[in-house]
Amino acid sequence: MMPLRERTQGLLSQAVQSGELDADLDRHGVHAFLVTAIYGYVLYREAFAAEMGVALPELDESFARVYERAVRSLASSPPPPRD
Repeated sequence: MMPLRERTQGLLSQAVQSGELDADLDRHGVHAFLVTAIYGYVLYREAFAAEMGVALPELDESFARVYERAVRSLASSPPPPRD
């Protein structure tokens, strides 16, 4: 069972309606991407850090930047800058 499936699908539908998410993206595929990216990272983060020779906090920050960039790329228009 996909975590928070109904709530997330509702939020994704709202994002499409508001123009924050491209309407041609499949909401189920987006949800699967988001969940597997996070769960996969959590599952392998310690092994990645050890193999790459980086500290967990450094890898966590790096992953967060890449994840945010990937999620932003799904947007139909750039979101406002964050403070």
